[in-house]
Amino acid sequence: ACSNRIMPKKGKKGTDQRIKGNVKAASSGRMVELFGNEGFIGFDAVTTGGTSSDGSLSDEAFYGISNSFQIVLKQLGKRDTTTKIKALNEFIILCDNEGLESVTSCLKLWPLMYNKLSMDNDHRIRELTHRALQCCSVKVKKHLGPHIKTIIG
Repeated sequence: ACSNRIMPKKGKKGTDQRIKGNVKAASSGRMVELFGNEGFIGFDAVTTGGTSSDGSLSDEAFYGISNSFQIVLKQLGKRDTTTKIKALNEFIILCDNEGLESVTSCLKLWPLMYNKLSMDNDHRIRELTHRALQCCSVKVKKHLGPHIKTIIG
């Protein structure tokens, strides 16, 4: 059973444990004393690039994108390989069938998705990603220009 006795310190009697460099050990209590309660703002405080803290795209990132492309781009953000493959096939079909304005609307997110998908472990996803870029670039032509740095980068 557990006993409530305090174990004696090893070493000489009456000496505290030594700390390397004679510096006070870190303590969360001391941090609260120094910074108060607002010292640590947390990792969720800063979100960049339209992504939320878990890495998925936020709803604001889809503003101005046609509904059909919103669904496909959300599916491309999933982890499942089969879902990504189906979404890439659907993206290629949408690029062929939709109008120029609809395809151009997805250009603010497609380069980010392209970079992520082109580095995927599955060769089928990488291949379909490059085909999707080809179909998209054939459709939008010069409108892809401002996004080239993101695609290459």
